[in-house]
Amino acid sequence: MVGDWLTDAEVGHLLRCAPKHARRIAAENGWRTREEACRGGRKKLFHRTDVESYRASRGSTPLGSGDPTGSCAPACTRPAEGSVPPAHLTLLNASVTGVVETPTPAQSDLYATVPAKTRAIVEYRMAALRSWEEWRARKRGTDQEFVASRQAMHPGQPISVPSLYLWKRSLKADGVDGLADGRAARELRGQEIPDQLERYFPGLYLDQAQPSISYCHRVTTAKARELELECPSIRTFERHVKSLPLPTLILARQGEKAWRDKCGPYIERDYSKLAVNRIWNSDHHQFDLICIGPDGKPMRPWVTIWEDIKSQRCLGVAVVASPNSDSIVLAFKRAAMRYGLPHEILIDNGKDYRSYDLAGGRFSSVRFEIEPGRAHCMMGRLGIEITFANPYNARSKPAERMFREWKEWFSRSHESYTGGNPREKPERLAAVVKRRDGLPTFLDIEERLGEYVEFVYNRQPCSREGAPRFQVFDEGLVTTAQRWASEESLALMCMRSSRPFKIGRNGVHLFDHWFDAPELYGLFGREVYVRYDPMLIGRVYVYDLEDRFLCTAECNELMDWGATSEHYRKAMAKRREAKAQARAYIDRVRAEDREPDALKRVIDEGKAAAGAEVGRDPPRPRIVRPVEMEQAMKRAAARGREAVATASASEREQLCARGFEALTRAGEKRGVAPAG
Repeated sequence: MVGDWLTDAEVGHLLRCAPKHARRIAAENGWRTREEACRGGRKKLFHRTDVESYRASRGSTPLGSGDPTGSCAPACTRPAEGSVPPAHLTLLNASVTGVVETPTPAQSDLYATVPAKTRAIVEYRMAALRSWEEWRARKRGTDQEFVASRQAMHPGQPISVPSLYLWKRSLKADGVDGLADGRAARELRGQEIPDQLERYFPGLYLDQAQPSISYCHRVTTAKARELELECPSIRTFERHVKSLPLPTLILARQGEKAWRDKCGPYIERDYSKLAVNRIWNSDHHQFDLICIGPDGKPMRPWVTIWEDIKSQRCLGVAVVASPNSDSIVLAFKRAAMRYGLPHEILIDNGKDYRSYDLAGGRFSSVRFEIEPGRAHCMMGRLGIEITFANPYNARSKPAERMFREWKEWFSRSHESYTGGNPREKPERLAAVVKRRDGLPTFLDIEERLGEYVEFVYNRQPCSREGAPRFQVFDEGLVTTAQRWASEESLALMCMRSSRPFKIGRNGVHLFDHWFDAPELYGLFGREVYVRYDPMLIGRVYVYDLEDRFLCTAECNELMDWGATSEHYRKAMAKRREAKAQARAYIDRVRAEDREPDALKRVIDEGKAAAGAEVGRDPPRPRIVRPVEMEQAMKRAAARGREAVATASASEREQLCARGFEALTRAGEKRGVAPAG
């Protein structure tokens, strides 16, 4: 090296790259070069100013006293006597005496910005160099012996003699920054992305189609060629993506629901002020297992539950083949008969929960026509306030946490476990379903679930109180006023209700059948409610719109084709009975005193109202307008003479004939014969 000229190896060391890459950078940037003779040929040298300018453009520290030219010593000093050395030097070199004068990490800007892993590498290499310098100063042995001794002390940290010399040169050239891992330094420094491409790339990547970085980089490369810009490598864009906020990535690429589930702030409720048995929660769950259904075919059973929100105790369950409003009412009835009635319920937005007879339909602040039905729905009759959970939001329903625990404890314990998703599906499932002898029955699942809920789940600790769930519930009942209903009244209140409809000719129509009763014959055309027990469909109870009981109606039997005369006589007897009820009112009215001549009574009332006005002359008007008959006759005669004068002879004869006929008719009416 001569003056300010550097070899490719020295340039590569400064740029932390291979000499070959250093020569390529020099060619791309047009650095000044010169050649000089060396052993084995000629070598190319690069000017120091070009290298320094390139380093400055890349954000590196300018070449100073630590450059390979050796113009001056590194700018560092020994710590003052009595001062406390940095913590990492104290820990790494506690056994070292005679510390050599080397820069400390506190004097480096790069050291403070690199990751912790890179800082650990720097500290380890500095400790190795200090130990090596001490080894050589005390002449304990060769460098190979030092490496063997160091490797024995730190088996997980590889070291070699060439590495020691490389670290020594790097420390002398660049200080502490030279000991940093070149890959970490390059990754930290990175390659700058032009502003146009930095705005263009996120528009491609931040899309819900979730394109890959390689695809977006390829499109961005084409855009860069169009703009005549240099497109950075794909690694640069990968680092750029990592620098973007994670909530922004999830919201843009996965949607609002994923952002709300993964990154969005959630609302915490204060359960300490909530009393037990105050609010119940209900939901459906399909078990992740297969059993033999009531029809003898494999199926995945469903369960409907009611849970106390305060204690997380499961109060009532109903295992069914398909969830509906009946399963909701059945589970609620079981819970209410054992634990009393809640003050409020938190339910789902499904159609079965929003059914008219269960909850009166979902209340809307705009549509008020649904609200009157709440007085006739089951929860309205029981005086229970209804709250609907947010649609498509599992976090608003506490029962979802219960089902997750049931999956781990209950569903996984069965050989026919299906898994919560295709990735969890056991390989043995197909063979188990095909064999069928290992599948539980529907009744087995119902019985086993009841035992699991009573003796396992309800005895697990409550996540909010720490005590077992049944204990939290029982202790809370002692200090809480409860609402109870008798079994008879609860059975009546838990009946299903229909929407109001009119009574027809055959009674009330429900479930494609007619329900009739003699009391309904006189209520034809009136609107009524119908309540029924889902377990006893053959009988319904009819109520008016003000919830007053009217009668009990039985299901009409359909007459078969070719029925006997006995069935026909029964049907005709019902018709005659309906007709007799309709005629009974008429007969009752006719039996009362009737007016023999109703028209005469009306005329007499009219005469009495007229009184003295009958036969009196009408009053004379104040203004009288005379009728000018004489002038009218004169004008008519003048028009006749004019018509005769202008008419022809034949027309005169016709006019005379018509006039004579008119006079004749007028005379006949007056009894006077016209003159010839």
